[in-house]
Amino acid sequence: MSVLSKVDPPPSTHWPPHHAMSLTTLRKSSAPFLPPPLLRLIHAVDTYVHLHKASINAVTGTHIEEPSMTVLSSILMAYLIWRFVKGVAWIFSNKRSTAHLGEESVLGNLGGDGTGVKGGNASSDAIVFDETVVICGGMGSGKTALLHRLCHEKEGWELPLTVTSIVANVCYLPTANDSRKGNAGPVRIIDYPGRPSLASEFTQLLLAATTSRLVFTIDATQPITDAVSFLYHSILTHPTVRKSLQQQSRKLKILVASTKSDIKGSKNYKRIKIQLRNELDRLRKVDSVIRDKTENGDGDDDWTLKGKNLDLDDLGDDIPISLYFVEVGLGVEKDSHGLVAVRDFVLNGVVPNHDK
Repeated sequence: MSVLSKVDPPPSTHWPPHHAMSLTTLRKSSAPFLPPPLLRLIHAVDTYVHLHKASINAVTGTHIEEPSMTVLSSILMAYLIWRFVKGVAWIFSNKRSTAHLGEESVLGNLGGDGTGVKGGNASSDAIVFDETVVICGGMGSGKTALLHRLCHEKEGWELPLTVTSIVANVCYLPTANDSRKGNAGPVRIIDYPGRPSLASEFTQLLLAATTSRLVFTIDATQPITDAVSFLYHSILTHPTVRKSLQQQSRKLKILVASTKSDIKGSKNYKRIKIQLRNELDRLRKVDSVIRDKTENGDGDDDWTLKGKNLDLDDLGDDIPISLYFVEVGLGVEKDSHGLVAVRDFVLNGVVPNHDK
């Protein structure tokens, strides 16, 4: 008997002809491409099912001629449906390629025109703001959740579900000296996406004279290598950023916020500070080796981090940047020290007392 031959079914049964024919055709067409052990398994299963009359449908009373192929086709169909649903969810969750996004799409016309926007879409009402605070950091480090906590505190304590952003989000917060009282205007807070492919547009925010402070988020439950690389290359050693700050005679304050500190096993800000210093030291050594091998003499080393040992409390007079550290958990009390410290830094530029 051939491996692909079938045991004759009981003569009293009724088969759905088109369904049986299609499965039989599929089995015969795919047989040359299937391994012999699988073919023998299909033959053994079908033979057993037919001999024990287990292929009779209890509801319709019809006989299933191709039980193995019926099961395999059902599994394949279930897999295709699962992949389709997953693809639809992927599309609507904004987890797509950012190659099609230009600077205007990512920043949403935030570059200094005073336009109030949310989620990167300009609104019709112009808002005059006094200064800008940028929340930046790696993907999944809690930037959007922190923005929501700062800007929608009165609407409720429950955090919304967030997905990876591909455009900048923004809100405006009044300070103690709001423009409606005749003094300074509100603070514009921008949550910039953490995707590495969007890092080039991030520089435009730092060049604006209104950008006075940064909140750099680091996930305290995860390795910090990628986040520190972004901090090192896009901020601390970026020649255009450093040159612009020096020409404007201003010092950029950066609050390094260790997020998710309310999660068990997360690192405190002191541990994050040590790891940050070690990783920055490793990156500058790598840069030093690359410069030595390429014998680059065009002055690019003027923008590197100098000194035998890095002091994060004082990066040096040639680096117009100051670093401060705090830990914050968004699942803790509303007035916890970390959230209060971030709020004071964003609104008034007050740095945490424990560090400076």
